[in-house]
Amino acid sequence: MNKRDRFIKNIINVMLANMISLLGGIAGGFLLPKLFSLEDYGFVKIFSLYLTYTGILHMGFPDGFLLKNSGVSYVNLEKANMRTISHFFIVFQLIVSFIIIVGSFFAEGEYGYIFFSLGLCTFSINIITFFQFVSQASMRFNEFSRVKIATSLMNFGIVVGLCIVQAASGRIVGYRLYLMLYTFANWCILLYYFWNYRECLWGKKSSLASVKGQIWEYFKSGIFLTISYQVLQLVLNLDRQFVVVLFSAPEYAVYSFAYSLISMITTVVSAVSLVLFPTLKRTKREIAITFLPMGIWGVESLVMLCLGSYFPLAGVIETFLPKYMQSLSYLQILFPGLIFSSCITIIIFTYYKILDFNLPFFLMGIGALILSFLLNLLAWKMYGTPEAISFASILTLLVWYIITVSYLKKKLDITYKKNLIFMLCVSICFYIVVFNTKVLVKGFLVYEAAFILITIVFYKEDIKKLFYGSLGKRRG
Repeated sequence: MNKRDRFIKNIINVMLANMISLLGGIAGGFLLPKLFSLEDYGFVKIFSLYLTYTGILHMGFPDGFLLKNSGVSYVNLEKANMRTISHFFIVFQLIVSFIIIVGSFFAEGEYGYIFFSLGLCTFSINIITFFQFVSQASMRFNEFSRVKIATSLMNFGIVVGLCIVQAASGRIVGYRLYLMLYTFANWCILLYYFWNYRECLWGKKSSLASVKGQIWEYFKSGIFLTISYQVLQLVLNLDRQFVVVLFSAPEYAVYSFAYSLISMITTVVSAVSLVLFPTLKRTKREIAITFLPMGIWGVESLVMLCLGSYFPLAGVIETFLPKYMQSLSYLQILFPGLIFSSCITIIIFTYYKILDFNLPFFLMGIGALILSFLLNLLAWKMYGTPEAISFASILTLLVWYIITVSYLKKKLDITYKKNLIFMLCVSICFYIVVFNTKVLVKGFLVYEAAFILITIVFYKEDIKKLFYGSLGKRRG
């Protein structure tokens, strides 16, 4: 099997796993809000929001490991060194989690329980991240897919189980029980990794002194990447951060529900980034660069196609979750932003890592964060509504995309204007259809037809090349 076919196979495997993991996404997206009150669902989403920031607490160690070992076969990893390195990181994360748990006793009200759960999850998630990066670096994508599927099935089982308990007992299930079970599921996955990577944990170890240079190198090379990723997450989450601070838990629940639906699409599409980095890391720089415009086009086209899912989702909300109808007004605004955020997180960020442009990405991220803060603040001061904050986040993503891709154009001599105009045309088309069509089936058909027509207008020749190229290959 050649590299191209292996790359496609790996993407398909991870994407299939991500599609199966939609079970967990569907459970979290539709059953949880049905199960809980608006306030309890708001607390669950507050927990989820702060959970996205716990990655900074590993201080770049897993990222550094991935950068230094990407493409290295698992059998070629020095196991004695890995045992010492793994033990060091486990102890380090135990200390971090202990500090969070102690701090949770000083938090007020429900935030005490939320931060206590965060402390327990910080340890499990950051250690899981480390072992996932070992899998990713050594290109063990089948293993990654199995864990992804198992995690999704466990989360799905937890939510369905709680629904059954509530239906059988007639008692309202509180969010605390869900967080407890969610934490337990994460620790089960952690125990699986401890067993699966037992060669990296148990046995003869190297001395700490002999690997301290390696450990320092992982921190040093990974911290910038981790901070850059956390800045990226802050930019993507800042509108939610504004809503959680400025509005009540029930209002945040409705706003965050829209993002839960958006995350269903990102769950499937994100498979590309997991396979892309270690694959391109092993590829010659010149070849990797030639793939960039096609990669952006592929991701944006896939996401644009998925934007049509707004219409069936709206139908489900109207029928199944009428108390969340307000979230549709947010979803209408936020959905096209998924085009820009997906291209940034899946393709552009991957290339910045491969080409060692971590510092420029970090600086651009800081600039985007400042812009996002100012735009969100202005939107709140002028209009005082979550809808205005949503529009501010879309504008931030557009500017951020233009800046990051412009830098790549300058350094790599690639073109991007055609992609950008294509994105804008489809986004405008989505807004026109969604704001002017009340019949959901009609809206879906009109949008998808318009998307296909715009794609043909912009990429007629590229589609011909792809079609005839694959046809000729099949005949050959």
